[in-house]
Amino acid sequence: MKLRLLDGDFTVARYAPDVDLAPIYTREFCSITRTRNEVTVVCDSDLLPPGMQKREDGWACLEVEGWLDFSLTGILNQITAPLAEAEVSLFAVSTFDTDYVLVKRSFLEKARSALRKSGITVT
Repeated sequence: MKLRLLDGDFTVARYAPDVDLAPIYTREFCSITRTRNEVTVVCDSDLLPPGMQKREDGWACLEVEGWLDFSLTGILNQITAPLAEAEVSLFAVSTFDTDYVLVKRSFLEKARSALRKSGITVT
């Protein structure tokens, strides 16, 4: 398996359900999850619209390279298990095609080392 480090510093933020998020679609990665109680946004830190209720800055984003069929199992486990063993917390996001794992930038080298030891290439 190969992971690709995306350029940029990312933030995970919480907004009220009625927030206008049009400005954040301009970069390589953006994730928006809406529930009846909140909107969670993951995007480049400098693109966050005002009005967030909470924010957590300083994330690096790793993308699983290639398209992942829905029949595949254990993909996130292959990534999260070595990170958990190395005591690196994460925030995972899945799309229709692939998975993304965000780790705190301050733990990026520790995460890369743990992933390499488990046979995962990080480029």
